Amino acid sequence: MTKNPLSLYTDEPVIGMDHPLFMAKTQARIDAVMGARSEGTSLEEALRMIPPRIHSLFGDVPDALITAEILAAYEDMAAEKKA
Repeated sequence: MTKNPLSLYTDEPVIGMDHPLFMAKTQARIDAVMGARSEGTSLEEALRMIPPRIHSLFGDVPDALITAEILAAYEDMAAEKKA
């Protein structure tokens, strides 16, 4: 039993790596990192461009899940720059 309803979308052991939501989450993070590092995509651009791509690849994925992954990726990259 999960403690938090959102863990259904975020905990890999609960949904499995082959689940479309896990794959969508991973792809959103990959797109954010690749866009920022190779193309210099701003956070605002990423939040506008990545969700439609994820929806086209994986269908009905919660927007909050996509947004959370994009924000987490940009936060991680900012932390790396400070280190």
